[in-house]
Amino acid sequence: METSAPAGPSWCSLWINGYAHDFTADEGFDFVIGVAEGVIDLDESERRLAAHRVKRP
Repeated sequence: METSAPAGPSWCSLWINGYAHDFTADEGFDFVIGVAEGVIDLDESERRLAAHRVKRP
């Protein structure tokens, strides 16, 4: 796992709070598109983020 902050805004809020995520590229893409399309609501978004959130070393 990375020990320095990766580039890009998708990591910012997780990173500064001591976490990273373990979404695969496909899972991350589907998540972002689902939120943008309104298919994934706030409760589902929270559930998915919690399931993929990992404490960074």
